[in-house]
Amino acid sequence: MSKAILDMPRRTVQHAKVLSRHQHVCNIAVVADRHANTAPAQIIALTDDEIGIGPLNIVVDTMFSVRSFGERDDIVRITDDHIQIGENDISLLDAVVWDPRPDWQRLRAACELSAQRLDWMLDVGRRKAPPGSLLDLQSSISLRPGPDSFAKDLFDVFSTILRNMETEGPRSLQDGAASLTGLGNGLTPAGDDFLLGIMLFTWLRCDSATTICQPLARAAEQRTTRLSACLLSQAAVGNCSTHWHSFFASIAANDAVVIEQNIGTLLSYGHTSGADALAGFIWAGCHEHIIV
Repeated sequence: MSKAILDMPRRTVQHAKVLSRHQHVCNIAVVADRHANTAPAQIIALTDDEIGIGPLNIVVDTMFSVRSFGERDDIVRITDDHIQIGENDISLLDAVVWDPRPDWQRLRAACELSAQRLDWMLDVGRRKAPPGSLLDLQSSISLRPGPDSFAKDLFDVFSTILRNMETEGPRSLQDGAASLTGLGNGLTPAGDDFLLGIMLFTWLRCDSATTICQPLARAAEQRTTRLSACLLSQAAVGNCSTHWHSFFASIAANDAVVIEQNIGTLLSYGHTSGADALAGFIWAGCHEHIIV
């Protein structure tokens, strides 16, 4: 169980329900006060080993079938020790607590991210990523947005936003975050994933990352899905999935073979979500002057 979940006000939960259910994930929306319309719902994601651990996740024993955890809008009872969805009772008494926050101070001192290394990561990512990810926006090689016109139009929009972020004044990062958020399909749209990558690069490079990233998350939270807004809020305070932890550890160890393996693992997340987040990370590295 992610340590971030312990910080949620579970003792005062008045309303929780199944937000969405997928093959390997059941997302629960948690509201401390159902009448507080100004407070966005937190998310707890019940996952299996296929998804693994992340800042919002509880990985359940494989004896449970995530697909049986209720229907959309079903009421969920949450206490400090249990989560109950219908007849499914999940005990948290023996949960192993995992900290989603890397040791950023140590990583900042250990991780070398030269222009050459970022170019190499981009090359590895492009070779391994599916066509149409935002990694294709950062190369002189012809883009591969696929045959459908929606994808091509989306690429044009992203290209315009990134050009504006590169050329406009000091507010360009926050304005760009607002423009990126919600662009694309899925529970975590491509623009959100790209922004998450920017935030994680900021944490890797900047002692004052909180003051930079939290305004970005606030600019995004009203423009996207609840799940994506929660993930961006977690990234804003320096929390990320175990896949990113492993990626950063391999950079710190300066092990090209393991870095490449971890890039492959990042890219396996979602259809293009991992690739889009890596694209944001690399873009931020190539435009560090905008962030720091």
